[in-house]
Amino acid sequence: MLSEFFELVQFLFVVLFTTFLFNCVEYDVLFANKFINHTGSSQPERNKVTLPDAILPTEQCTA
Repeated sequence: MLSEFFELVQFLFVVLFTTFLFNCVEYDVLFANKFINHTGSSQPERNKVTLPDAILPTEQCTA
């Protein structure tokens, strides 16, 4: 019984995490195909991309 519960939890985690990866990650930013302007200048700079740069805000992700 306990193992079935953990299998269900594992299944739910996989489904929810996969959904998050498809809907909430901006892969163009993550793989530097789209640049983020951290400085506010007119020329985008090549900066190190961090995970918060590539993850969409909650409002955008759930819409």
